[in-house]
Amino acid sequence: MRRTQGLAAVALTALAMLGFADAAMAAVAFTVVDDRGIDQFSAYRLPGAFSFLRTDGDGRFSANVVAGDVISVSRAPSSTGACAAPEGSSGLDYTVTAAASQTITLPNTTGDSTHTTLTDTESWIVGRLNEERAAHSPSLPALHVSTTLTQAAYAIAHDRVLAAGHAYPPPYCLVNLIDWGWPSAGFLNEDSPFAAPEQTLGHWDGTTDAESVNLAQNGVFDPANTAIGVADGGGYWIVEYNDCSASSVAPAFAGRCGMTTATGDPTAYTPPAPPAPPAPGGAAAGGDVPAAGATAPVGSAPAGQAPAGPSPGAPARDVAPPTVTLSGAARQGPAGPVAVAVTCLSEACTVDARGSVRVPAVRTVRAKTYSLAHVHRSLAKGTRATLRLTLPASARRAIHRALAAGRHVAVSIRLTVADAAGNVTTRTRRIRLELRHPVSAMVERTDCTCHVI
Repeated sequence: MRRTQGLAAVALTALAMLGFADAAMAAVAFTVVDDRGIDQFSAYRLPGAFSFLRTDGDGRFSANVVAGDVISVSRAPSSTGACAAPEGSSGLDYTVTAAASQTITLPNTTGDSTHTTLTDTESWIVGRLNEERAAHSPSLPALHVSTTLTQAAYAIAHDRVLAAGHAYPPPYCLVNLIDWGWPSAGFLNEDSPFAAPEQTLGHWDGTTDAESVNLAQNGVFDPANTAIGVADGGGYWIVEYNDCSASSVAPAFAGRCGMTTATGDPTAYTPPAPPAPPAPGGAAAGGDVPAAGATAPVGSAPAGQAPAGPSPGAPARDVAPPTVTLSGAARQGPAGPVAVAVTCLSEACTVDARGSVRVPAVRTVRAKTYSLAHVHRSLAKGTRATLRLTLPASARRAIHRALAAGRHVAVSIRLTVADAAGNVTTRTRRIRLELRHPVSAMVERTDCTCHVI
């Protein structure tokens, strides 16, 4: 018995010298912030632990640790890919000091933004979206403007303007809202590559094409969305939807959502009227001639003189849409990105590629439509580029299941090609997906690679 107690005393002394004894531990208060000093809702893993724990909505937690311990901190633990946090899936390793309260700093995910008040065009879009929510069946309550979402939307949109190709989804998309202070995980943002507010509205409200309908169903017409932030980063728009109700954010941290009473103003902006068609023969409607002494309109001539033509050397207005060709395999495998090659033949252009796939029902699994990752690229005249649209992991599993059951699955890719003058060509390419190996050798995966933390 004495030998056992002696061995235990020796062991405790050794642990104390190494800093692991309970007596040497103390409760330390930690706060996680980004490089701007904004509190970061995060997850942390203590020394020797296998799983991450959550901070509160202000990025705070307490732990019994000693100086020299290493704590891993991440805003998106276990998430990988372009949308993952810059600190990585395993987190930033922080070495504990002897201080009673300590701050852990994570990198910013976007450029700066001081944009918390909507411009007239941004307010007009929010107001119009809320008009459509009110007219929806069933009617939906108005979205309220969040300064946090607005600030994040501008930072993301402006970064996309500065970045070559306007990549979408934006980098670090899982944690961009947290980076700007949103106190919970989860995000839903939609982009618009159009500069004109009226085109952007049509892109988001379901009134232009099948993709617009999908964006509206998941965005403006989703009753779970109660907060909104919209920003024009300089010809490229982002809308952020979220929810700051008690079901999503603990009331103690709701103030960090930046919720306002503003619901947008549908009269704050008037879209320009389309140009009037020229009158026959180039004369003013009705053939009126300016009265004596009156000043002739610009471009007209006094009575008895021929109208002046275009100024010598004035460039003709470009009204021709860009000419493009599409190529690539018409049958592809479901495991990797779906590829389509685009060549801008007549002039430099920008290409916006969006895809969807309808996976048919298999046994008890219902049919479902999935959206592919959006790709935006700028091409020089005569340049050929291969655009690769990534399938979500859940879509790949559903496609494998359907193909193994003998169903046909095809991806529809819609490409919107625009030139510098704003002329647009729209092309659609349908690609059939096929298994590249025997069905007997396929093993269906059931793991989840969800980006929800």
